[in-house]
Amino acid sequence: SGEQILTIRKFKISPDPVQLSGKSITLSIDAQLHQDIPAGARMKIKVWKVSSIFGWKIYLPAPCLVSVGW
Repeated sequence: SGEQILTIRKFKISPDPVQLSGKSITLSIDAQLHQDIPAGARMKIKVWKVSSIFGWKIYLPAPCLVSVGW
Protein backbone atom coordinates (compact mmCIF):
# COMPACT_ATOMS: atom_id res chain seq x y z
CA SER A 1 0.00 0.00 0.00
CA GLY A 2 1.74 3.21 1.15
CA GLU A 3 5.32 4.06 2.02
CA GLN A 4 6.86 2.49 5.07
CA ILE A 5 7.12 5.08 7.85
CA LEU A 6 8.75 2.85 10.48
CA THR A 7 11.47 0.20 10.46
CA ILE A 8 11.78 -2.10 13.47
CA ARG A 9 15.47 -2.93 13.92
CA LYS A 10 15.26 -4.99 17.13
CA PHE A 11 12.35 -6.56 18.96
CA LYS A 12 12.80 -8.40 22.23
CA ILE A 13 10.17 -9.93 24.49
CA SER A 14 10.75 -11.55 27.85
CA PRO A 15 10.13 -14.01 29.23
CA ASP A 16 10.44 -16.15 26.11
CA PRO A 17 8.23 -18.09 25.78
CA VAL A 18 5.59 -15.71 27.16
CA GLN A 19 3.74 -16.89 30.27
CA LEU A 20 0.13 -15.68 30.38
CA SER A 21 -0.48 -16.73 33.98
CA GLY A 22 -0.41 -13.30 35.63
CA LYS A 23 3.30 -12.68 35.04
CA SER A 24 4.83 -9.46 33.71
CA ILE A 25 5.84 -9.21 30.06
CA THR A 26 8.64 -6.86 28.98
CA LEU A 27 8.89 -5.55 25.40
CA SER A 28 11.96 -3.80 24.05
CA ILE A 29 11.80 -2.22 20.58
CA ASP A 30 14.48 -0.35 18.62
CA ALA A 31 12.87 1.41 15.66
CA GLN A 32 13.74 4.04 13.07
CA LEU A 33 11.07 6.57 12.14
CA HIS A 34 11.19 7.71 8.48
CA GLN A 35 8.52 10.45 8.75
CA ASP A 36 7.16 12.73 11.44
CA ILE A 37 3.99 11.44 13.07
CA PRO A 38 1.33 14.15 13.40
CA ALA A 39 0.26 15.21 16.89
CA GLY A 40 -2.84 13.33 17.98
CA ALA A 41 -2.18 10.37 15.66
CA ARG A 42 -3.38 6.98 16.91
CA MET A 43 -1.49 3.74 16.64
CA LYS A 44 -3.08 0.33 16.12
CA ILE A 45 -1.14 -2.83 16.91
CA LYS A 46 -2.17 -6.36 15.98
CA VAL A 47 -0.42 -9.28 17.66
CA TRP A 48 -0.55 -12.81 16.28
CA LYS A 49 0.69 -16.16 17.53
CA VAL A 50 2.06 -18.38 14.77
CA SER A 51 1.47 -22.09 15.29
CA SER A 52 2.15 -25.04 13.05
CA ILE A 53 -0.12 -28.06 12.70
CA PHE A 54 1.01 -30.88 10.41
CA GLY A 55 3.43 -28.46 8.72
CA TRP A 56 0.76 -25.83 8.02
CA LYS A 57 1.28 -22.42 9.62
CA ILE A 58 -1.78 -20.87 11.21
CA TYR A 59 -1.99 -17.33 12.55
CA LEU A 60 -4.03 -16.93 15.73
CA PRO A 61 -4.95 -13.49 17.09
CA ALA A 62 -3.31 -13.02 20.49
CA PRO A 63 -5.70 -12.10 23.29
CA CYS A 64 -5.93 -8.47 24.35
CA LEU A 65 -4.11 -8.42 27.69
CA VAL A 66 -4.12 -4.68 28.33
CA SER A 67 -6.45 -2.15 26.76
CA VAL A 68 -4.27 0.87 26.06
CA GLY A 69 -5.67 3.79 24.10
CA TRP A 70 -8.92 2.10 23.07
